[in-house]
Amino acid sequence: MPYTIIIEGGQNNKTDYLFKDEVLRYSLDNMNENTVLRIKLEERTVKNIRNNLFNSLLRDIALIGLIQKVIEIQLAPDKTPNKSKISGETYNEVKQRLRKYVREKIKDELQDRLELQIEETFDLIDKWEAMLAASNGEENQYYKHFKPINIFDMVKGSGVRKSGANTNWFFDVGWSFYKKDLGDRWSQKASGIKNISLEFVFARNIISKDLGNDLSIGLYGFVGYEIYKHQLNNDAMDVFVSSENINGATEDFHPLTSNEGVILWNNQASVGGIIQLYKYRSFFSEIGAGWNVFQRSNIQFDDKASDDTGINHLASGLSLTDDKIKDVTKINGSIYGLAKIGYLYTTKDKNDRNYGWKIFVSGRFWNKDITPNEDYPLYRQVASQGGTVTFEKLPVSEDDGLFYIISAGVGFSF
Repeated sequence: MPYTIIIEGGQNNKTDYLFKDEVLRYSLDNMNENTVLRIKLEERTVKNIRNNLFNSLLRDIALIGLIQKVIEIQLAPDKTPNKSKISGETYNEVKQRLRKYVREKIKDELQDRLELQIEETFDLIDKWEAMLAASNGEENQYYKHFKPINIFDMVKGSGVRKSGANTNWFFDVGWSFYKKDLGDRWSQKASGIKNISLEFVFARNIISKDLGNDLSIGLYGFVGYEIYKHQLNNDAMDVFVSSENINGATEDFHPLTSNEGVILWNNQASVGGIIQLYKYRSFFSEIGAGWNVFQRSNIQFDDKASDDTGINHLASGLSLTDDKIKDVTKINGSIYGLAKIGYLYTTKDKNDRNYGWKIFVSGRFWNKDITPNEDYPLYRQVASQGGTVTFEKLPVSEDDGLFYIISAGVGFSF
């Protein structure tokens, strides 16, 4: 079928034509909810088809020698659909004249055949005229075949998404700049570039929905890994280390001579879900929840945390059995909430795949209770009622309140 594809109603309200055997590369950035595609028949080709049908009928009648003046009839089409004329007569007038001629001049056995051919020919001509009219917007019986198609809905539903949609994947890296202290002993400030708290999130889009006005919403599943650290407070001078962790110990507990560089290093791996609201090439926000499938705390004694020559955490002649003591706490509280807000810029590559970058601020919060386990090396002195001094493990988090971490970071969407 001869046709031209027309795309119209985009961002710039421009009309684009895709002719037969041509390729039109249409930018999805120009698309909005009013962008439509429609098919238009080529009027010149329809005219040729109409002429060929009519002339073929005349040739068939002429072949059996039953026509004289009829064969001289020529088609003189009017541009108005269904108003074409033949030698000043309408199609219907010519059809009736042909039928009368056949009845008067043709033998009985050929009359039915030729009358049927006349009817079929003019029916086909009428159909082509009606289809041409429908392709130009007239609502007739063929209009449903030429009704404009909303490309925005079609592309959105086909899995090929416009630039403003939620991307398939994203990977975020964040650096925490504030976190709640763990009780009175562990400060949120951890010294040294090695002790920066980090978060990593890798997420996959599960479902997306366009909300119009360049807004889209998407559900993501994610896996994450987080490292956050707290430093032993410098004013906590009544801290002791168990002899089990000291080389050359002469007592059950030896005092810590410097709190600097004593870091509680927490690690956790999680899975969860995120709902992302995205305004095309503008802001985005996320809210979700995660479950820590792995949680562990280590204590590190960093003797190079100071800018000086070094740090001695124990008295002269004593040394730690290991600078890092692993898995030293029990952690209660595996479910956490998260929220994120920032700027996300996306575009398309040459294969029409979404990709982009973002900057953000995020927060995580949960009820977390961290208590020492049997391998925890730090103790404090406790005076009993009888005046006898005893030792107990130095608390980690001393309440069950809401724990939170605030981070800033960058991400990549693709």
